[in-house]
Amino acid sequence: MHISKPTRTVSNKTMKHDNNETTEKVKAILNKHGVSERQHIKTVASILNIAYVSSRQKFSSDRAWTNDQLSRIAAYFREPIESLVCNYRPSVGNGILHVSGMPKRCVCEIGLPVTVPEAEELVTYQEGDVFIVLPGSQIRNDIRYFSVSNIRLLPPPVIAALDDNPDVPQSIADVFSRKGISVKQFVDSETLIAEAKYENFEYYILDWVLGDDKTAEAAISIIRSELSASVPIIVLTGELRTDKVQDSDLAKMVQLYDISVLEKPALLETIATTVYKRLFFRSLR
Repeated sequence: MHISKPTRTVSNKTMKHDNNETTEKVKAILNKHGVSERQHIKTVASILNIAYVSSRQKFSSDRAWTNDQLSRIAAYFREPIESLVCNYRPSVGNGILHVSGMPKRCVCEIGLPVTVPEAEELVTYQEGDVFIVLPGSQIRNDIRYFSVSNIRLLPPPVIAALDDNPDVPQSIADVFSRKGISVKQFVDSETLIAEAKYENFEYYILDWVLGDDKTAEAAISIIRSELSASVPIIVLTGELRTDKVQDSDLAKMVQLYDISVLEKPALLETIATTVYKRLFFRSLR
C-alpha cells in the first residue's frame, strides 16, 4: 500500500455534473452491459438504492448526478470511474488504520466502492466523519466498503498523566497504549507544566491530591490561562469522602476551568475508550 501526502479534497457527495452529458455516459455503460433501454431507470434505482421516481428524474436531467452515485454505478459494472467522471480525484479523509493491535491516526484517499472487499489488501468504511481502514480479510458483510490509497500516518496523540504515586501514571500508560495513545508520566506538577510549554498534550489526567496540603489547582489554572483554554482535563480523586478533599473545591474547579472529575479507583479501560473516541474521531487535517 502506497503511503504519501494526500492531495486536495474533492467532495464525492456534492459535486454535480453536466446532466445531459453524464446521463449519456451512464446509458452507454448500461447498454454495454446488456441492460435494455426500458430497464435503465429501474436498474440505476436498484444500484443506487433510490426511488424509481428519483432515478427517472436523473435520466430526464431534473436531478443532478453526484460523484458518489457515479462511483457506485461504475463499481457495479466494474468500469473505471473515469468513464463517467472527467478529472476524477479521490476524496481525502481522516482515518484510523487498524492493521495491528494498536490503532493509528492517518489521512487517506478514499476511492470507489469495492464489490469484493475481502479480496483487497486494505479497504475502508465511514464511521461518522472518520474512515476506518482495515485489511480486507477482516470485513463485515453489512458494511459498504471503499478502496483506499495514499495513506499518510500521523503521530500518535500524546497525553499527560500526573500522580504523586508513580504506579498510577504507569497504569494509565499501560492501558492507553493499547488504544494507540502515548502517555507522558509525571509525579509532580512543576515538571508537567515545564514540559507542557513545549509539548502539545492533547489531554490531561491529573490526580487532585498531590502530597500533603497540595492539589492540582495551580497546575490546572496555568494550563487554562497559559497553555489551552479547551484541552480536556480529567481530575481523579480518591478522597472525596474524606477531610482531605472538599466537594465545593472541585465544584469550583469544574465551574471555572471546565474539567471532569472522576473518583478513584477509576475504570481505566472506560476512560481510555472515552479519550480514544475524543482524540481519534475528530478532524486532524
